[in-house]
Amino acid sequence: MAFLLNPFRSKNVRSIDGEVEQFFSEANDQGFAGIALSYHETQAVNHGRIEIRRYWTTDDIEGLVKKEAWEKLNLSGMVESERHLNGKVTIEHRSYISSLKNKAKQFAQAVRGHGEIENCVHWILDVAFREDETKTNHRRLAQKSTR
Repeated sequence: MAFLLNPFRSKNVRSIDGEVEQFFSEANDQGFAGIALSYHETQAVNHGRIEIRRYWTTDDIEGLVKKEAWEKLNLSGMVESERHLNGKVTIEHRSYISSLKNKAKQFAQAVRGHGEIENCVHWILDVAFREDETKTNHRRLAQKSTR
């Protein structure tokens, strides 16, 4: 089974995140010369906004200092999400590590699939369990439930 981890969201992976971001920043500055790179781009128009997603992956991970901590680590990847809404443009970058092969299209599908699952879970919590409406202080609830 393959793994896909977003270091920003996984506390135990944050240490490698800076390395991945630095790698892609430096590679971009050098025009990705000499790097085994895969690239994929998607465009979509949804809810009045244009979204362009760019995916870069590489299996050139020898320079990652903390890679030994991740068995079966095959690639590092970067996603650039560009959103156009009401005349404003926002750009967001996210980095990942994965056991997937160096194929940006497969990586893009995994990233999007993961996001869709996460959105579905949050929708269930928000709508079915009305989580957004709760006024409970989670610390107080934890203290009361242990008494």
